[in-house]
Amino acid sequence: MAPSFYHYLPVPMDDQMKEGTPQRCWLWLLVGFVMAGLIIALSIFMVKYYSEACQNGLELERQCHNVTQLLKKQLIQAKEESLAAKTRADTCNQTVVKLKAQELQLQARVQELERKVTELNQGLQETLKKLERPRTENTQTIPASSQATIVLQLSMSLLLLSLAIPLL
Repeated sequence: MAPSFYHYLPVPMDDQMKEGTPQRCWLWLLVGFVMAGLIIALSIFMVKYYSEACQNGLELERQCHNVTQLLKKQLIQAKEESLAAKTRADTCNQTVVKLKAQELQLQARVQELERKVTELNQGLQETLKKLERPRTENTQTIPASSQATIVLQLSMSLLLLSLAIPLL
């Protein structure tokens, strides 16, 4: 037995088939054309996609991508090496500045020591002149103790001079 709960009055099936046939045919015909168009478009796309030119293009694109990645890596490496070289250069520059400052200090010290050596030489020359004058006047009157004093003064001057030279 058929269910009794319907919102509309039951219509015989023959009447429904007769009414919807032309509309359904057009609908199915339209769906068929759309499907045929999609299949044709898909087949054209597949033929173009799998063509030799397209495959060559894809291969070239992959190669370009690989080359690009390689170049990026090389660029990063070059930047890192450049930064390391710059750091080394900065360190060298700082070392050069320090060495120049030390050189200036040593030059000042050398000049000071040369001045002292010059003063000592002048003092030695004056002492020798003082000793030579009495010797020329009387070579016999100079006692041996004063000659020993002169030798002692000369040796002390030379000793001081030799101690000052290693400081250079």
